[in-house]
Amino acid sequence: MSEDEFAVLNYLDIFKSITDIDSIKISTDLESERIKAILAKFLEEGYVEKEVYGERGMWNIKKVGERVAALHRQLLLEKTGRKDAVIKKCEEFEELNVKFKALVTSWQIRVVDGVPIINDHSDAEYDSIILNKIFSLHEDVKRTLEELASFISMYRSYVKRLDFAIEKLKEGETDYLTKAQSSYHNVWFELHESILKLWGKERIE
Repeated sequence: MSEDEFAVLNYLDIFKSITDIDSIKISTDLESERIKAILAKFLEEGYVEKEVYGERGMWNIKKVGERVAALHRQLLLEKTGRKDAVIKKCEEFEELNVKFKALVTSWQIRVVDGVPIINDHSDAEYDSIILNKIFSLHEDVKRTLEELASFISMYRSYVKRLDFAIEKLKEGETDYLTKAQSSYHNVWFELHESILKLWGKERIE
């Protein structure tokens, strides 16, 4: 399986169903025609199915596609020759994930006089403290991802996408933390799912 093909299959394995290919294009940086060709190949091989609802279609990964994705991840791990080192990077990211979740919660909910309330973002100083902590965390995230990408190159794209969201946040566009399509949180969710699958772990809420 080519790198492009696995990027598409990995995305489908994370989200299970998609209604258009734009999200795959954003994630993989592949051209639309290349994505369509890969999906057509996967359809022929039985890895995915396509459902049509009026003028809209939905691509769903099938169980066989999930198994193929899982096997390819194991192959990627073995090909690095440094499986233990890769797993260590996955463990490091999980520790960062705990910190990021706490910061997002603090961004969304404030505790005033011991009572949790929705953050209306009227306190610029409070928001600035949270954002600065996220900027600092991002440097640790980049370091971990760049080391992971030295073993498995597909993770380099996540550095680029997270960097983009961070720059938007530094410019004052706070929707790029949790609300925008390419928000830090949305990219993080996809990245976390990908790392969990590479690691062979299930999400724990």
